[in-house]
Amino acid sequence: MVTRIAIFFFICSLSVNAQENDGYTLKRKIPLETQSFKIDLFGNIYFTRGNTLVKYNLEKDEKIEYTNTFLGEVSNYDVSNPLKILLFYQDYNQLVFLDNQLSEIRSPVRIDDLGISYSTGICTSHQGGFWIINTREAKLQRYDENLTKQQETGFHDFLTNKKDVLLVEKNKMLYCYLSGQLYSFDIFGNLDRHYPLKNVNNIQIINKNIYYFYEHSLYRYNLENNKEEKLTLPSRDEWNFVQIVEKNKYYLLKGQTLYIFHKKSHL
Repeated sequence: MVTRIAIFFFICSLSVNAQENDGYTLKRKIPLETQSFKIDLFGNIYFTRGNTLVKYNLEKDEKIEYTNTFLGEVSNYDVSNPLKILLFYQDYNQLVFLDNQLSEIRSPVRIDDLGISYSTGICTSHQGGFWIINTREAKLQRYDENLTKQQETGFHDFLTNKKDVLLVEKNKMLYCYLSGQLYSFDIFGNLDRHYPLKNVNNIQIINKNIYYFYEHSLYRYNLENNKEEKLTLPSRDEWNFVQIVEKNKYYLLKGQTLYIFHKKSHL
């Protein structure tokens, strides 16, 4: 009789878990000593630790690292092009370009040599080169691979903000998040829109949606109809960080453990 009761409660618990996971299937769980991370097109995980960038290859279950002891801590990095990773060292105002083995492609670039004395953010440009915030002049500027300036925005006072900066080029648009506000520009540097998203973090642009993480919850803002919705995450745990890969993979961090889920429905 006791055995039957135990089996009954076990079956009920399975049903509850299946309902809570809402179509998510846990594929892997690994220790990850970081509070945030990024994922490239091949599913490799990146995170920083002081002056070190760590790349974790899930398929081979191996890590490689790049450390530069002369440039201080890594302020920002962009892995959207996994063959040309971009690192930004704000304290020394320099950029470093790495290949997929985290070896330097060229000598570090001194931003001062471009006439930019101070910057708060950078990102890779898929037109070639990179975008950078010229904070002193309150402009966004794009430089090609030969370090020649190709485009720049007009003066925008909000570009002088220095907190919580995120810059990303996606779908032929440039998205700029500063001090709790999100703006978009076209690839020629013209201001496009200001989005009503405040005090959020971990923004991702996928298809025609902005995904962002706020107070342990994931939200989606549709760029076409301007509608916002809260998404259901697997289980009721308070996740600390979330990243999404376009093939329906969700990477969720809790404490120092990374959980990788697959979801049936498409983004």
